[in-house]
Amino acid sequence: MTHAVLTVLIFLAILFIFHGIFLLLLLKPQSKRNLAQNADEYLIVYASQSGQTESFALQTAQQLSASGYVVQCLSIEQVSAALFKRGLKILWIVSTYGEGDAPDSARQFVKNIMTKSFDLNDIEYAVLAFGDSHYANFCNFGRQLDLWLTENHAQALFPMICVDQLNPTGLTEWQTQLDLVLPQYSAQPVQLTQHPFHSVVLSERHLLNQGSLGHPMYHLVFTQVEALCWKSGDILEIQCANTDSQIKAFLDRFNLQNSNVFQANHSIALLRFKNLRSFDAMQHSTAFEQWLAQAEDLPIREYSIASITSQNQIELVVRREVHQTGLGLGSGYLTHALALGEQISCRVRSNPAFYLVQNDQPIILIGNGSGIAGLMSHIRQRAEWSFQQNWLIYGERQYQVDLGFADQLNLWQQQSVLPQIDYAFSRDTDNQKYVQDCVLEKSAQLKQWIEQGASIYICGSLKGMAQGVETVLIDILGENQFEQLIEQKRYLRDVY
Repeated sequence: MTHAVLTVLIFLAILFIFHGIFLLLLLKPQSKRNLAQNADEYLIVYASQSGQTESFALQTAQQLSASGYVVQCLSIEQVSAALFKRGLKILWIVSTYGEGDAPDSARQFVKNIMTKSFDLNDIEYAVLAFGDSHYANFCNFGRQLDLWLTENHAQALFPMICVDQLNPTGLTEWQTQLDLVLPQYSAQPVQLTQHPFHSVVLSERHLLNQGSLGHPMYHLVFTQVEALCWKSGDILEIQCANTDSQIKAFLDRFNLQNSNVFQANHSIALLRFKNLRSFDAMQHSTAFEQWLAQAEDLPIREYSIASITSQNQIELVVRREVHQTGLGLGSGYLTHALALGEQISCRVRSNPAFYLVQNDQPIILIGNGSGIAGLMSHIRQRAEWSFQQNWLIYGERQYQVDLGFADQLNLWQQQSVLPQIDYAFSRDTDNQKYVQDCVLEKSAQLKQWIEQGASIYICGSLKGMAQGVETVLIDILGENQFEQLIEQKRYLRDVY
C-alpha cells in the first residue's frame, strides 16, 4: 500500500468518525425534544352550557400552545374512554347548570363514562369549576367530576378550584396554580371575553298580571340600544345599581352626608354600585369609611331578551321577587326602583346553547312564566325569516289574569306565524294542569313533529316545569331517542 493510498484511507476514516459523531449530536437533541413533547402534552376538556366556559378553555389552550406545550382541546361530548389510556395530563374546565346539573353537552359523559370504573393512576388532572353560589349545589358537577377522578386513582395536580359567577379571585387562583405546575407557562392570565357595558334607557314598563296569585310580572322596554348587538336567544346582563333616591335615603337614614369620605367626593356616584344592604347600621363616619373601602359591588343579574335586533329596542319580562329582606336585587331594581327615563348599565351575553338554526324545520317552544321572553324572541326571528312551522306550549297560573301577551300571541296565530298554541293553567279550577301535562296530552302530535325534524326549545323554570317536561319527553320518546335529540342539538334549554 502506497503512502498516498494510506493517507486517503486515514482521511476517509476520520470523515466517517466525524460523520457518526455529527449524527449522534443531531439525533440526541431531537430525541429529547420528542420526550419533552410527550411530557408536556396536555388535554383540555370543557363542559359548557352558555359558551363562556368553552371560551375560557379555548383561550387557555392558545396560551399553553404559545408557551411550547402540545395541547388538544375537546368538548366533553367528544371524550371517550380510549383517551384515558394515553396517560395525559388533563385540565377539566367545566360549568354547572341549574340546580347542580351537568351541562347538556356532558350528559352522555356522565351516563357512559362516570358510571364506570377505570384505572386512571397514570392520569394527572386539575379541575376548574364554574358555578353560581346562589344555588344550593354550587359547582356540583365540578365536584362530582373531581370525586370520580379521585375514586379512579387519578393524580390531582392541585385541588379543584371553584369560580363563583366569573369572580376574578377564582380565575387568579387557577392561574397561580398553573404557573406552579407548568414551568414553561409564562402567559398573561386568561380573561373571559365579554362584551363591554353600555347604557340604555327604560322607556316603558307594564304590569302584565294585575290580580295574579303570583308575584307581579312586568314587560320592560329599553331604547337607545344602538351600541348593542344580539341574536334571538341571547341574554342581557344587567349591573344592579342604586338609584339617586335610594342613595339619598341611605345617607339620610344613617346621617352619613357629613362623613369625610362622602364630603371629599361629594358625589352619589361613590355609592352607585355598592351593596347598601350590607351596611350594618353603624352610624359613625369612621365605620362608614371602613365599610366603603371593603364593600362589594352589587351583582349582575341575567334576563332572557324577548325582542330581536330589527325592533331597535330590548324587551325583557321580569317577575318581581320578594324575600324576607325585601325585593330581589335585580327584579326590585328593574320593576320598582328604576324610574322611566333612567339609564341602566348592561351588556349582551351570547347564549349559543339556545340559538335557532336558520332552516324551515319545525320547532316546538315550551315554557312558563317569564320564560315567555326567550320564546317570543324565537317566534319573532322565525317570523322575520318567514318560517311558520312553530308550535307554542305555555303555562301560567290563571287564564284571566296571567296571560299578559294574549293579544300578540293571538295576532301571530291569525297571521299563521304561530299556527298552534296550547296553554296550561295550574290554578284554574275547571281546567287545572301543568305544562308537562299538556305535553303528555299532545304526545302523538309531538312525536309526529319530532319525526319531521322538529327541534324543542324550553325556556322558564328549571324546577317543576323543565324537569317535568324532560321526564314526560323521555316517557313519550324513549330514552334513546331523547338522548339523540340532545346529541343532534335539537333539544335546547334556557332555564333557571
